[in-house]
Amino acid sequence: MIKMLGKRPAVEDPRTLKLNEILRLEKLPEIPAEFSCTEEATGFPLRMYRNDRWGDCVIAARANHTVLFEFREEACILDIADTDVLNEYWKEQGGGTCWNKRPDNGLVMLYSMRDWRTGWKACGKKYSSYAFGQISSGDEDSIKAAVYLLGGVQVGLNLPITASGQFEAGEPWEVVSTSGDGRPGSWGGHAVWLSSYHLKDGKIRYEVVTWGKKQEVSPEFLQTYGDEAYGVVDNRNTWLGDNSPVDVEKLDSYLKQLEL
Repeated sequence: MIKMLGKRPAVEDPRTLKLNEILRLEKLPEIPAEFSCTEEATGFPLRMYRNDRWGDCVIAARANHTVLFEFREEACILDIADTDVLNEYWKEQGGGTCWNKRPDNGLVMLYSMRDWRTGWKACGKKYSSYAFGQISSGDEDSIKAAVYLLGGVQVGLNLPITASGQFEAGEPWEVVSTSGDGRPGSWGGHAVWLSSYHLKDGKIRYEVVTWGKKQEVSPEFLQTYGDEAYGVVDNRNTWLGDNSPVDVEKLDSYLKQLEL
């Protein structure tokens, strides 16, 4: 199977909100030891979204997350078309009029996260997120909370060549070495939807959806090769109320400052 990469190098912006700054820890529910977003709905789709031919992984990861959001809100499974994903991918790169001249240079994940807030079109409807917060790839507690409460984490990876062989062999992504074929970025940048976590031999393991499959990932791999990660607040109204684990008032204030 041909696998395309399409996440451009991570961009840092000091204005980017940290997820743990808007979580009210005292209001957090008990986070289960294991949880899977893809098992919430029978027949949850695992789609390639043409990431075997185009470097549209950033939007493909968004599409998977959007399916989960809509299932939680409307109890339905969106049938997002490949063309919906590709059209947004091309649009965020500046467009293109001819199929063979469409841009395919990947996307800066942070910029695409911002574009998500303004909305993207899928299944004939516009879907937008309310806000997003950055997560450290080594922050296990925040990752688990984001998967359980927010429907997963948008993760950017600086993949080593060793990850390609592991994926093809159906093996977990593990750190083999950090030099040679194990050097971060020796393969390239890739975006995935981190959708689940579970225990294996008493230790936490993550699961991401990529290239139409579920891929197990060790925490060490994520911390070594993950160069950006974001939790997404989909709908503001979901988190209103005194007992909400998301501090909406603080989040609103932050967003207003960005608009000044």
